[in-house]
Amino acid sequence: MTTVPVSLHALLTAPFEPPPPVAWQRDRWRAWADRMGDGFVVPEAFGEQVERADVAAVVDDELDRGRTGAAFVAAMVWALGDAGDGAYRTASVLGGRRRPTVVDPDVVRTLDESARTVRDAGPAAVPTAHRAVRARGLHGLVAVTTTTWLHFASARRDPYGPHAAPVLDDTVRGWLASHADLHLHDGRTGDYVQYTDRLLRWGRPFGRTPVQVESAVRALVATTCPG
Repeated sequence: MTTVPVSLHALLTAPFEPPPPVAWQRDRWRAWADRMGDGFVVPEAFGEQVERADVAAVVDDELDRGRTGAAFVAAMVWALGDAGDGAYRTASVLGGRRRPTVVDPDVVRTLDESARTVRDAGPAAVPTAHRAVRARGLHGLVAVTTTTWLHFASARRDPYGPHAAPVLDDTVRGWLASHADLHLHDGRTGDYVQYTDRLLRWGRPFGRTPVQVESAVRALVATTCPG
């Protein structure tokens, strides 16, 4: 199905509204920062709930400072902050193992390379960065964490702009399978490209960016499956 689903069409014709902020459990993240030491930095600027745009600004600032680990933690607060194991999952990626104790510099280097690729070369480089980071087989780096990282790295402080890569997680993937007959596999670069292209085609007639369409899908899921 390449036509816009009826339920999504209604949202795309209305003025765009950013989604509500997400909650996170700061104490859990601080506990993991204490365990992991330098490189796992809790973003103190965040309140009890975080807006996507605020996360994009912090990630951009941290990358400009060369603090890739801190930028990754900030991005994961948005993606995983309300999950009980979100801080652990972030630590396991940065530590490169199931029982992380310290940030692995090789992992940070891989994350930094992917971020630099999308920041320097723009949207056209996102598939290359996605393929490269997935090929490294980083422990715990699944579809949601990979695409969230590329999203905020590419956002350049504007997560809803046309240059920002969209996030693909179970929420969005499930809706696409049920309502658009689009079945995407976890972690495959070709499927992520197909997903991005579909959002582009759906959004273009309404002047919407891929991330704005992704946000509309999330709004639909939240409406039909609250909580």
